[in-house]
Amino acid sequence: MEVCSSTVGSGEGKSSISFKSPRSAQVWFLLRSRMTWKGKYMDLKTQAKRLRNRVRDVAASRDRWKQQVDELQRRVAELELQNTQLAESGGKSPIPGKFRRDR
Repeated sequence: MEVCSSTVGSGEGKSSISFKSPRSAQVWFLLRSRMTWKGKYMDLKTQAKRLRNRVRDVAASRDRWKQQVDELQRRVAELELQNTQLAESGGKSPIPGKFRRDR
């Protein structure tokens, strides 16, 4: 079994560390650690993309709803104006051929 040694630090404060585990075990452990880290990163990247797409979709939906509300508010204002005009005209329809039924 080969004992690995490594130099840690910079400049004058260098110290030598010797590892008791074989280099192949260290390589295996570091590769496994690297693959785990990459897997977590890829999962987070996928989740972030999914959330960005969802935010985009929700924003588009909200804009469509706002546009629909604005259109309906304009339509309500028009109908209220027509209703007021109809009430002022004594029940006669401003549109030829249309009449108001008495209840």
